[in-house]
Amino acid sequence: MGLQRENETLKQEIELLRTSLHIAETKVHSLKKMLKAEYELSPDKPMNYHTIVGLDQLADNQTVKREFKKLLKALHPDRGGDDRLFKVFSDHYSKIKA
Repeated sequence: MGLQRENETLKQEIELLRTSLHIAETKVHSLKKMLKAEYELSPDKPMNYHTIVGLDQLADNQTVKREFKKLLKALHPDRGGDDRLFKVFSDHYSKIKA
C-alpha cells in the first residue's frame, strides 16, 4: 500500500516536471518569435538593451539588468532553454553589467 502511494506521488511529480518543461519551452519559443519580429520590423536601426527586453527607453539601468536576469533564467539550458540564445543574451548582459 505504501509503495503504491509513493509510485502515485512520483507519477504526479513527473507530470508537474513535464508541465514546467513545456512552459519553459513555450517561453523560449515565444522569445525567439518576439526577437525575430523585432529584428524584421526594424532592420535599419540597431537594437538596444531596452528594446531587447521590451522596456521603454526611459527605464533605468537597474530595471534593464533585472529584466535581463529574468530572460536569462528562462533561457538557461539547465531549465530547457536554448543554449545559443542563452550565450547571446549572457554576452549582452555582461556588457551592461560592467
